[in-house]
Order: sequence, then structure tokens, then C-alpha cells
Amino acid sequence: MISARAALACLLLASCGDGPWQARCVQSCDRLFAPDGCHLGSSDADRSDAHGRCTAQCESVAGEAGEVRAAYTPTQPDESAETYINRAEAELWMDCVEETPCTELDDGGCPPVF
Repeated sequence: MISARAALACLLLASCGDGPWQARCVQSCDRLFAPDGCHLGSSDADRSDAHGRCTAQCESVAGEAGEVRAAYTPTQPDESAETYINRAEAELWMDCVEETPCTELDDGGCPPVF
């Protein structure tokens, strides 16, 4: 039988979600849009909106298992696989953002997929 303390810990952990995943999503979106990152976007309002949509999309696939589709390429997604749909694809996209220089990101490399 599970103790009340263990049950409470499980409940608290479940409500917190996947903290490391969320942090990596935010970090990737920060790299694209934050002033201390690549600062992509035409205005602060555009960057703020883009950052929010970027983070929401990334966090939305945290629990989505699956393999990387052959058509998905984070550097230049084609029209049939424009957005990542699972955690494995999102991880490739985050790796791309992390490894690509800002000048290439500004030229359309690793496009955010929202």
C-alpha cells in the first residue's frame, strides 16, 4: 500500500509536468527570440508573441512518443512535415537551434514550427 506521503509526492510531481523538457523548450525559444539570444523578429511584440508560440508548441509534444518521420528535417522542413509532431522530432529541432549560428537562424535555419 502506498503511504499518504508517497501519494502526495506523486501528485505534486505529476502536476509539475516535465520540468527538464519545459526548461529546454524555453532555452531553445530564448536562443531564437530573446535579447541575449539571436533576437530574431522585427519588434519586441513580435518576438514576445513568437517566443510564447514557440514555447507552447514545444511543450505540447512533451508526452508524444514516436519516431522521427523520414520527411522531417529540422533545418528545412518540407511542406508535408512542416512541424514536429512528437518528442523525438522536437529534440532534433532543439539540437538544431542549439548548434546553428544566429546568422544562419536569421536566414531561416531551424525555423520555429508554430
